Amino acid sequence: MLAANYSTVRTRFKEYLDQAANGETVIVTRKNQNHCVIINMEEYSAMAKARRNEEYLAKIDQARARLDAGLGVNMNMEEFNYLLEKNGIHSDDAEDEGEWE
Repeated sequence: MLAANYSTVRTRFKEYLDQAANGETVIVTRKNQNHCVIINMEEYSAMAKARRNEEYLAKIDQARARLDAGLGVNMNMEEFNYLLEKNGIHSDDAEDEGEWE
């Protein structure tokens, strides 16, 4: 892990980007304590995926808690698809239109 102030990074930007691209984490320090980090795309993607997974698992936990509290409906996929069709919604269409968010 490297740390450098904003002025140094600005002057040697390519060098710090090359180091980040090779797996080094670069912390850019700033006077106002609003520091930044430069990481490579692979590391960023892994962090973003972990965050999405964490959010997804939290939603599953919330849904399970609602079901356990009697605040939901438990059905299998066949029952669910029947309910969709009964209401004029096709699961393929709903996914494309963002209705499941």
